[in-house]
Amino acid sequence: MSNNSQYRITCLIADLTRSLGTIGVCMALLLAYPASAQWYESEGSAVIIGNNIERAKEQAVKEAVKSAVLFAGASISSVQQVENGTLTQDSISYQSNGELVGLEVLSYTTTDESVTARIRAEIFAEAQCTNSGLSHTLTIARFPLAHRQQAAHGGIYDIGGAVSKVMHSSFQETSTQVKSHLWLDEVLAYDPSQLTTIPEVDELARTLARRSNSQYVLVGQVRDISVSQEQSLNLKFWTYEPKPRSLSLELDLLDGMTGELVKRFRYRDQVLWDFPPEQVVDPFSADFWQSDYGKAWGQMLGDAQNDIETALSCTPSIANIINRKDAGVIVNMGAQDGIVRGQTAQLTRMTTFMDPFGKVKTSFDASSIELVVSAVEARQAYLTTKRSSDLANVSINDVVMFKALKPDW
Repeated sequence: MSNNSQYRITCLIADLTRSLGTIGVCMALLLAYPASAQWYESEGSAVIIGNNIERAKEQAVKEAVKSAVLFAGASISSVQQVENGTLTQDSISYQSNGELVGLEVLSYTTTDESVTARIRAEIFAEAQCTNSGLSHTLTIARFPLAHRQQAAHGGIYDIGGAVSKVMHSSFQETSTQVKSHLWLDEVLAYDPSQLTTIPEVDELARTLARRSNSQYVLVGQVRDISVSQEQSLNLKFWTYEPKPRSLSLELDLLDGMTGELVKRFRYRDQVLWDFPPEQVVDPFSADFWQSDYGKAWGQMLGDAQNDIETALSCTPSIANIINRKDAGVIVNMGAQDGIVRGQTAQLTRMTTFMDPFGKVKTSFDASSIELVVSAVEARQAYLTTKRSSDLANVSINDVVMFKALKPDW
């Protein structure tokens, strides 16, 4: 690096309090030439599950890289490259083909309950897309059990409801990119494995989105919560030792306007079930979520939230026109979604048609009509057309696509 390079050191202290944990982040940022890879230092923490320190180290490194990537403004997909690495002798060997150019683990700090990793990550923070900066709205439906009989061990028949509600709360409390408008406490007749063969899925997504004023719908299924059949009876002390128990989640993110699949997510893990076999456990209780099994679910839901945010990071923010009023229109996005007065949007025509297989499809055609936000409420906004004559060409069936705000500096 040239001696003429200019450096600026920025330290960011952030406490990100989640229902799933608290992560403390402190970063040192060195800025050299623009559009070049830069080194960032950050910390990440992870709880120790089942005395598995190596697993906690891997998770802590991943959290640290997430923090560095977000601070650098790069794509969060860089973090996924860490998952291809192998933790050996307190170092990460990794394969890089994106924004994450280099990674070095500086230190680990271990307590009785958690591991904190300090890392240096070399990140190429070239902007990947331009979006409106608004949050996307999401409805999460209760996740049914694929095999209800598996819940008999521990009596966790309501695990799907608990998992989906915790995810809803986490999006509400911690996400700036995706806001969960509703946790739908209903069991849907939906099987992710049959998504491509059920024509009713399109209408299901559109119906749920209309009910909740959401742009996206998340449906899923708790696929596997089986307990290992290994013999765990301790004959010497006549006591039971904890058995490994699976946790597997299948999620489908659906576009609420088109009904189409945006992305499919699959997660699987196995940790010890640390409750006596005869004990009935409430999956909504603190005892469950503070157990090793509950903590593993927490980590899995955290990964799912990050993946969903990544999937939607470059998608446009679209709002439905729900009413016409005076010289403007009302849309179903507001201050809670990041809408501010003066923000502009483009009118987009939404049309439906039947494809050759008999499925209803949706297309969006941008128009030349521009609108401006004149007033904002929590869940809706009032927009007027820049040219008053354009209002006659706006209908309730249309949508608006918001544009990115220009920074003040």
